[in-house]
This record gives sequence, C-alpha cells and structure tokens, in this order.
Amino acid sequence: MQIKKIISRSISVLVFLIFAAGIFVFVTVLISKTHGVPDFLGYSFLNVSTSSMVPTYPVGTVVITKKVEAGEIKAGDVISFYSSDPEIKGIPNTHRIVSIQKDKEGKIYYITKGDNNSEADKFPVYPKDLIGKVEGSIGSVGKILDKLQNRYVMFFLLIVPLVIIVLFELKNMAKLIKHGDEGDKPEIGTNPKNEE
Repeated sequence: MQIKKIISRSISVLVFLIFAAGIFVFVTVLISKTHGVPDFLGYSFLNVSTSSMVPTYPVGTVVITKKVEAGEIKAGDVISFYSSDPEIKGIPNTHRIVSIQKDKEGKIYYITKGDNNSEADKFPVYPKDLIGKVEGSIGSVGKILDKLQNRYVMFFLLIVPLVIIVLFELKNMAKLIKHGDEGDKPEIGTNPKNEE
C-alpha cells in the first residue's frame, strides 16, 4: 500500500513539474518577444510567418536555428537574424545568404534574400545581428504554435490543468496528514510499547 502511495506521489510531482516547465517556457517566449530569441543548448526554434522563403520554408514552418561562429557561414546558407530594416527592426528574419562582403572598415557582412523574393534585402546583416544558421525545419508546427500563443488557449492548456493538479495534491496531502495523525495515536486497549 505504501508503494502505491509513493508511485502516485511521484507521478503527481512529475506532472506538476512538466506543467511548471510549460509555464516557464510560455513566460520565456513572452519575455523573448522584447528581449531576443531564447535558445536551448544553442538551438532556437523560430516560426516562419511570411512567404519570403517559399517553397523552402512555407508559412507555418518552424525552423531550427543553431548558433554558429561567423566563419562557419558561407554563401547559400539560410540564416536567422535581426534585420536593420526599420520596418522589421528587432523581429527575427530568416533568409538565404547570396554573398559575403566586407565594408570600408573591413568588417564582414552578409547580403541576404528570401527564396521567394525578386530582390536581395536592402540592409546588410552583420555577425552581431546573427541568431544562427538554419539546420532544419519542422513542418507546419508554427500554425499550431500561433494558435497556442493565444492567451485564452494557453490559459486552458496550462493554467487550468495546473490549478486542478495543485488542488488535487492539496486534497491528497490533507488526507495523508489526517490519516497520519490518526495512525500515530495508539488504539484504545493496546500497549504502544508492545510490553506484555
């Protein structure tokens, strides 16, 4: 009976930790919209929200971007970066490098272009603006993520189950404490020291 309680408690704690991690990720994503792209072990997951990279990466695709040194990047690579374009400044962008050049001061910069765009981007990309090199992608997960970013959907998917689990655990703990207190009291007519 004690083993069942331990297993039940372990599963409850594990579920609680999973939901807590989910809330942490959600909060991190919300914060990252104004403070940069979060990464996990050097990898970032970015949602493609425009058709500039069609057919390579259609709208709704999630690209997996790896942090790399500037020297590891070559023409033809697809990179994610923060554009200097005032219209999209501060928003992650993913385009292909069409050439690598140097400015008057000898600093390297990249000329990028969306696969579906007719012209190269007007603003160069410097290594300081680089998020990383695209290493792969995941289908149309971005469309699902867009739906999940709705605060009401997130509330019902994360907060409500977490509150239910916490309430359930509080109820279980109250039962254990109540039964534990009763179990500590010696029954009437018994000798608690087992003395005969």
